[in-house]
Amino acid sequence: MIPIYTEVSNRERAFLRMPKQLSLVLYLKPLANPVATLNSLYQLLQGREDIELILIAEEKDAYQYENLMDRFPVLRVIFPENTLSFPQVIRIGCQESFSQNVMFLDDRVSLETLPMEIFSLYFEDPQYGVMVPHCFSEKGEVIPSQVKPVLRNGFLETVSRDKPQNAIPVLYPVHFCFIVNKEMFLSRELGIIEYDNPLYTLAEFGWRVWKNGFWVIQVRQWKVILDTVSQTEMAFSEKDGEYLLFHYRNITHRSAVRKQNTVLFSLLVRSLLTLKWGITGKIWGYLTSRKRIRQELGVFPIEDLAIFSIINNEKA
Repeated sequence: MIPIYTEVSNRERAFLRMPKQLSLVLYLKPLANPVATLNSLYQLLQGREDIELILIAEEKDAYQYENLMDRFPVLRVIFPENTLSFPQVIRIGCQESFSQNVMFLDDRVSLETLPMEIFSLYFEDPQYGVMVPHCFSEKGEVIPSQVKPVLRNGFLETVSRDKPQNAIPVLYPVHFCFIVNKEMFLSRELGIIEYDNPLYTLAEFGWRVWKNGFWVIQVRQWKVILDTVSQTEMAFSEKDGEYLLFHYRNITHRSAVRKQNTVLFSLLVRSLLTLKWGITGKIWGYLTSRKRIRQELGVFPIEDLAIFSIINNEKA
């Protein structure tokens, strides 16, 4: 369902419709504190009428948005009627943008650099789907964000690292900060869901971009500061229902699925013996629905193991 929202802007619609080099979408949840983020954007956007800033604000009266109209060259504020999911935020940002490339971030991110000359090199690449930044903490420490995948017993595990390289393929963004190829997103049904753990939402986002034949790459010259460091890696956990759900929804390779089913069947038997009916129901649902899910995901052009090969290729 398409969310209902209203919009205000500091420019005429005719000007807004002129193509922009980049659209920046700042997503503000209730109780957000965007002062540091807006200050960093202010420093980088002065005089840039070819870059639009779009605020998606879930609390209409939480901030003096009218005061921002004089500070930014091109500003639009979107007020959704209800709380948005991750896919809805991306879709609104892409649909409303007047650029073919859309940067998303939230109030926990401050931009250090905006290397448009570097971005433009990748905007022309037909395989570019998503770009992610080089992340730092507020103390200046590097937050490893080059996510590499491995398979163990059919389950996906990831390792984050930081290797000096101009651009490197990664599995998913480690935070809500990335640039999306607008045409790629709007022309394909990625079918992302909202997990309680945002790591799995970001992982599903990156995985399905790869499955559609596009790349997720880290651009090292694009530097951002994160005010909080959240979980960046995933590892097998039989107690984590969302981790199991992620695999049920995304992994289709026959050998990996067979290994997963062996583990899930063992968990099913154990849950039956210990009378854990809630876990039993979930695992039984996963096992009985695997064939249907594999058929639905079979329309994606890239095989699971091909993704591993590309991302883990040190020369990529």
